[in-house]
Amino acid sequence: MSVKPVQHPHRFWARVTLPTLAGSLAVIWLTDRQLGWTGFAEGVTIFVLAALLMQVIVYPYRTRAGAVGAVLALVLLLAIGFVGTVAYRQSVLAEDGERTLAEVTAVHPSEGKAAGYCLLRAADGRGIPGRLGPCEGRKVGDHLDVTYDPAGRQDPTEEVPDPSGAERWVAGLSAALALLVLLLPLWGLRGRSPEGRKR
Repeated sequence: MSVKPVQHPHRFWARVTLPTLAGSLAVIWLTDRQLGWTGFAEGVTIFVLAALLMQVIVYPYRTRAGAVGAVLALVLLLAIGFVGTVAYRQSVLAEDGERTLAEVTAVHPSEGKAAGYCLLRAADGRGIPGRLGPCEGRKVGDHLDVTYDPAGRQDPTEEVPDPSGAERWVAGLSAALALLVLLLPLWGLRGRSPEGRKR
């Protein structure tokens, strides 16, 4: 019994696969840039979208080439989500962050799988929102230069934020994913399908 879609694979690709790709990238952008979700929520969203795109690619092109394309799409979308999250966090700190000399007010060592972190306050006495981690080797009263987000959307960092490198990676990975999906009709039907091998 054939489980292939009734419509031609290329027609399914145009009607479903391309909109799913565009929608997946749009949701990742919305999650990172507008909603400010936590890392866990971002990770779940990206994984679900990647799995959905993989299934949509596999559905019409049930061949070896289609399977390879689906796996590559999954890997690329997961990479876009990870690097995009880094780029977003860096851009928030670069655009809205403040550089200040901070004092360590509390040190929480790592426990089991939980990473250690420090709590900080600025030189003027204001508490710095978020946690600085990792924080090994620090003790209460230590001073260090940090960049922090006054709105508390991102944790502080000792680095000077520079999102340009991560943004270039996001652009490159997104272009590779779009190219993969756009070229799928040229090679997606190559190879024997699972149904054909069973006959």
